[in-house]
Amino acid sequence: MSESRILIESESAAIGMAQLAENVGLDNNGVLMPLLAVGTPLPAEAMQVMSTGSDEQSTIAIDLYRGNRMMAKDGTFLGRFAAAGFELAPAGIPQIGFCITVEGTSLWLSVTDERAGLPLRVEREFR
Repeated sequence: MSESRILIESESAAIGMAQLAENVGLDNNGVLMPLLAVGTPLPAEAMQVMSTGSDEQSTIAIDLYRGNRMMAKDGTFLGRFAAAGFELAPAGIPQIGFCITVEGTSLWLSVTDERAGLPLRVEREFR
């Protein structure tokens, strides 16, 4: 496994009809922003490009959830993830692609520097 891809969750339970039973998405100021919607056929992949909010920021972090409610706090917290290794630049310049992939019963996160086309190091942070 490369440093740019991390296994988030692997469940032994059968998925059933090979589709997502819950939304999978990012916390966007408390609201669950689904990247993969309930009912999406599997395997599936979705990407969200984000950027930095301040000048010379060295990492970008996301909180990942799964659930069918509008508020992130009502879903299941999968983890906080940070990407590093992109070039320091003014706010809004770095283009960091967070890609969620569901393969069978496994959920993966990979991160790329969209401007350079290179994979980035992603680490799971524990609260």
